[in-house]
Amino acid sequence: MNDNLAASSGAFIKNARDAITIAGFPFNSHTICAFVKTVPRQPTDLLHTEWEDGFCCRTLRAAAERNAESPDYRRVVEYWLAQFVARPRESQTVLIYCALGFFAEIQPNPEV
Repeated sequence: MNDNLAASSGAFIKNARDAITIAGFPFNSHTICAFVKTVPRQPTDLLHTEWEDGFCCRTLRAAAERNAESPDYRRVVEYWLAQFVARPRESQTVLIYCALGFFAEIQPNPEV
């Protein structure tokens, strides 16, 4: 794995974990898979009901209710709603599938 991909995957997992924990949800294979499956892939996704109903959006909303003023919350929102959606689609796909592949393997029930 090249250094850029390693850094990108580290940031991807860290920001997913932080969003989930700031929201007050347990960080486990079930919640991370549910989060990753519903991350926005392009800015227009943020306008659709499907995204608003997804676990990623619900997590970010719960995090805002709990801790909207924290620098960690602001960093997480910036990552998911600006930086990640600006990444090339191919990079997004690699990050999503790597996370799902890893966490689904350790999840007792891979259906989320």
